[in-house]
Amino acid sequence: MVSTALVMPSDEEDLALTLNAKKKKIRRKDFDAAFKTIKIEEKQGINIYNKVSRFIPKAFDFIDQSFLTETDKEEYKRIIRERANRLELQF
Repeated sequence: MVSTALVMPSDEEDLALTLNAKKKKIRRKDFDAAFKTIKIEEKQGINIYNKVSRFIPKAFDFIDQSFLTETDKEEYKRIIRERANRLELQF
């Protein structure tokens, strides 16, 4: 699996579908609004963020073991870091 942001850098959208009426520059507040809409409790949302945060180092390991070029590996990890920072995830 490869990020479309890696293979199609001209595509500026973060998501194919809208989240909180947005497709670009998705932030934590957008997920929080979606969680509220579908009645996910705050504690459940925090648990979701924590699970995603714990997976990021594993994702980096998978990327390092992939057949991508070293340049693409670093770019893929940069994309993940940038989006994780937008979601205020700690990893």
